[in-house]
Amino acid sequence: SALIASSTPAFTMGTRVLERQSEPTLTLDEPDRETVAEAIRNTCEIRKWSVLALAVRTNHVHIVLKSAESSPEHVAALLKSWATRSLRASGRHAGRTKFWTNQSSTRSLFFDEAVRGAVNYTMAH
Repeated sequence: SALIASSTPAFTMGTRVLERQSEPTLTLDEPDRETVAEAIRNTCEIRKWSVLALAVRTNHVHIVLKSAESSPEHVAALLKSWATRSLRASGRHAGRTKFWTNQSSTRSLFFDEAVRGAVNYTMAH
């Protein structure tokens, strides 16, 4: 089972691509979504974080993962940072300086039922 049974909580994160800012709205097309998903999976693998669910959409990302990091906000910042590096490296967004909104929605999940609900929501959205 992918659900947790330890003292290390899983957490869920949602973040939006840049909207209504100084640059045009960013819409992630299929190659961009693949780039972001690969960057997130690679970052999680390197850091030994377990991805329980991942959905990269045209205007936002949802992920449920298990991490020993104490701060979901720190994990979210790292994932956004590596996804940004990968998008820049793709050469598809020359000149763009910002990809994500400043905030991410994060919450810790301490119970299997909460993890199950977050995984189901992520896979449906």
